[in-house]
Amino acid sequence: MKIRNIQPIISILACLILLTGCSSTTFWQSTPAKPDYALSSLSWLEGSWVGSNGRGVIMEEHWTTPRAGTMFGINRTISGDHTTYYEFLQIAMDDQGRITYFASPAGRDPATPFTLIDFSARWATFGNDQHDFPNRITYELQPDNSLMISIAGKEGSEQPLRRWHLEPQ
Repeated sequence: MKIRNIQPIISILACLILLTGCSSTTFWQSTPAKPDYALSSLSWLEGSWVGSNGRGVIMEEHWTTPRAGTMFGINRTISGDHTTYYEFLQIAMDDQGRITYFASPAGRDPATPFTLIDFSARWATFGNDQHDFPNRITYELQPDNSLMISIAGKEGSEQPLRRWHLEPQ
């Protein structure tokens, strides 16, 4: 059998190959792609950290190893013989696959979520523009391996930037 006009057959085959190849690309995905970073990117935060304001107030923060999709933390402030503040913390994937910092001051439920908005190998910033204060929480591992924690309000806010400098314990 002799095929007289092969051009339409080649065009149809090319279209079928193209459509089949596209079906596996992100173009056709109905769910957002997973972020290209993992919770293990924050493993530098793991451990116990402690700092003092020089006036008898001590702040401690303790973080677990990132495992099974979570990191757990606890923060407490001590003045003299009294715990004056505490907070339960968790970093995990939210229901949309984003790394999220969940803060529960004084054990409050539900926790307030702050989504990871920027990070590097030595710092991470979490944000929640809907929260009254803070709107940004940043953890930064310093060159001397101490930890700087900063909280800030919205740009132009009357709330001052607050910082704590903690040493590894």
